[in-house]
Amino acid sequence: MPELPEVETVVNDLRPHVKGQVICDVDVRLEKMIQLSLLKFRQLAIGSKVVQIGRRAKMLLFKLDNGYTLIVHLKMSGQLIYQSSKDVNRGGGHPINHDIHDLPNKYTHITIKFRGGRNLFFNDVRQFGYMTIIANKSLEKFYTEKKLGPEPFDKSFTFEIFLKKLSSHKNSSVKQILLSQTAVVGLGNIYVDEVLFKAGIRPTRRIKSLSRKELKKIYLNIPIILKLAIKKSGTTMQYFRRGDGRTGDMLKFLKVYGRENKQCLRCKTSKIKRIRQGSRSSHYCPKCQQ
Repeated sequence: MPELPEVETVVNDLRPHVKGQVICDVDVRLEKMIQLSLLKFRQLAIGSKVVQIGRRAKMLLFKLDNGYTLIVHLKMSGQLIYQSSKDVNRGGGHPINHDIHDLPNKYTHITIKFRGGRNLFFNDVRQFGYMTIIANKSLEKFYTEKKLGPEPFDKSFTFEIFLKKLSSHKNSSVKQILLSQTAVVGLGNIYVDEVLFKAGIRPTRRIKSLSRKELKKIYLNIPIILKLAIKKSGTTMQYFRRGDGRTGDMLKFLKVYGRENKQCLRCKTSKIKRIRQGSRSSHYCPKCQQ
């Protein structure tokens, strides 16, 4: 699943091309991927103009000029590709085994059509992603229902708020709660491991075992790691690609994730260990992380 830096990269790649575009039609091939009726979805989308593109947590937000927002969640294998009238692609997500210009294809489940022959294709191999349209006045309620925590770069994400969010999960592992999106949004498996390495904390530690100083280290390193990953256009392990086929460059800057049995880049004496936590893999240095 794309994490915050990958979603932010897709947003940044799409913004200059999609902003200002007017939706003239919507082709929905798989209705389960829109979270409201097809009739309502078409009524709200067609004729509206995209006035801004942003992100909340791991969702892309297309603000429309009719008081509504088109929300896209890529989930495990989603991909958004904008194709101009000149067949130039922008966007990104999970790649598919098709020529990048072979659109639409069998994995294209929704196509947003803009005036002038431009298209936004929503491809999804595993069909877990979705689109929906929410009234702007109902967005906060929607986020609350999703139990989303604060954004890591917002002023509202203070250390005291972070502690308060963690206080009701004292028996949870720090890895588990950081993945939950309730204490802070946008972190997935890769960047939780990287944050905890930089903070010197093992992913298996329970919240109740962490000192205030240790929690402060985690808090301070969350935006540091995410900003670096955004600067490097996200991480490509096997899946993530930008719309023109380019990969994210963060892989070469990862210190623990995907480095099982390799020498720790900090202490240079221990090897990175990989363990299972629930259904996820966790990577850490046995010496540098306590």
